[in-house]
Amino acid sequence: MVSPRFLPILAPTEPRHITVKSVKVKLRPSNPSASRNTGTTLSKSQSLVIHSFVLLAQVPGPARTLSRQSTIPPHPHMQSPNTPQRNLSYKLPSLVEYNWQGWQATCTSAAVVTSLLAGVAASLLSVINDVVSDVDFKQTANPHSLTALQVMSFGAIIFNASATITSLLLIDELGDLPDIASADRGKDQAGFIEESRDLLVYYGMKKTWTRTRWHWIISLILGAWCLFAQVVVFVCISQTTAVKVIVTVAAVFAVLPMCRLLPNFLKVDG
Repeated sequence: MVSPRFLPILAPTEPRHITVKSVKVKLRPSNPSASRNTGTTLSKSQSLVIHSFVLLAQVPGPARTLSRQSTIPPHPHMQSPNTPQRNLSYKLPSLVEYNWQGWQATCTSAAVVTSLLAGVAASLLSVINDVVSDVDFKQTANPHSLTALQVMSFGAIIFNASATITSLLLIDELGDLPDIASADRGKDQAGFIEESRDLLVYYGMKKTWTRTRWHWIISLILGAWCLFAQVVVFVCISQTTAVKVIVTVAAVFAVLPMCRLLPNFLKVDG
């Protein structure tokens, strides 16, 4: 019967290596009558075998001891169940990846286009200021039209610049989706899902995704409308009637496709 309290660890000066040994310790009750009183009996052929693993690490220095209270650090892969772990080989489902790549391409293109529109609006504002600053033009032009022209000019610059910045923020949020989805093992990788549900939100997009997308679409539409209105108002106060009619019709025709952006892109998330 062996009952070691401390297990010695040898420390020779040879190269290091680790040896794992198994020591079997047989324990028998010291008071058989006590076991009968508690309802537990141990026959002669029965024993409780405890396996104790002893690590004998050869390291230079004085001999050390490993007591029963000592703990061995867990394996790196044996993490707490509450700690999120990423699946390095994870891939988004095909439909989710299609939507994800589509939104990335859309936001990237929108960032370029809106930045160009902001530059165009600024250039038109410079031309408009040169024309409006003429004394004779100010006397003949309607002051309310001049005020509307200034508002539309600055609005086109501000809204298009806002759409550019918001596009960059959306691209940043979209880039985090694969990383977030790889740590969530509860999401389906195949099968069917409700049509009304936003796939990107369901698979891990941040809660700010929907609000930021609203801001981006509204800024994009208002920026384009202000730019067209800037041109129309300037033509109306400086050109002939024929030019006014043609430019107004062309501007309305150009704006019409944007009316479908809100119901097409901004769906209610399920």
